[in-house]
This record gives sequence, C-alpha cells and structure tokens, in this order.
Amino acid sequence: VRDIFSKASISAPCLLFFDEFDSIAPKRGHDNTGVTDRVVNQ
Repeated sequence: VRDIFSKASISAPCLLFFDEFDSIAPKRGHDNTGVTDRVVNQ
C-alpha cells in the first residue's frame, strides 16, 4: 500500500480506487459478531 501511494504522489494529480480493501487489511475493532465486516464489505 505504501508503494501505491508513493507512485500516486509521483503521478500527481492522481486518484486511487481500492476495491475490497478489507481483503488486504481485514482486521477491525473488537466486534466478534462479524456485523461490522459485513457492513463494510457492502
């Protein structure tokens, strides 16, 4: 992810779109029910 932002700053102006970013960084809070993950995925 750091490399992507570095390349984007070199290519400025630039837009980055992340689809399903949670597959890269899935850890969120302490919700054991999975509700947060399902809402964020939508």
